[in-house]
Amino acid sequence: MRFLLLLLLLSACTPRLASLRNVHRYRLPAGSSARELLVIPAYLDNRAACVSPERELRISHFSLGSLSEHVEEPVMSPGGQWLALISVGEGHPVLDVYETEAVVEAILSGAAELAPAQSLNPYPGLISGLRWLDAHTLRFGSDADFSRLDPESGGVPYPDLEAEAPVRSWRYDVRSGRAE
Repeated sequence: MRFLLLLLLLSACTPRLASLRNVHRYRLPAGSSARELLVIPAYLDNRAACVSPERELRISHFSLGSLSEHVEEPVMSPGGQWLALISVGEGHPVLDVYETEAVVEAILSGAAELAPAQSLNPYPGLISGLRWLDAHTLRFGSDADFSRLDPESGGVPYPDLEAEAPVRSWRYDVRSGRAE
């Protein structure tokens, strides 16, 4: 009987499990509310999950990314305080930064939604190549002018579409909210 139940459970989950590719796993630092954080990119249903101290897998009720069509390039900061990712909607990217412990707490509490701590919007430009330089500084490439970043909206001025903007490498300090 147990084998039949296990077989039924696996067959019911197989299509969902088969659609999950590129699951990103991050071990969390000591003192966190969970052992591990997982980012599960799936078209129109980007989820986060965590492994609780009791080693239970908990999956979020919310979708990651301010533009939730899909997420790309999730990266955890050294030390595990921040999770950065690119969320994409209708072909337009936004850089979202989450406090890792806020993501874990939202998962464990069953929260229905979670907004990123910060979002950078290069519209109509691009953003790619996320990587952490240190515990609080992200490096990325973009054709948007982040030297003119509006700290309130996370946006940049609309570019002159007559001139082609070069892709530049940017540093973004998540503590100050400044890009250079």
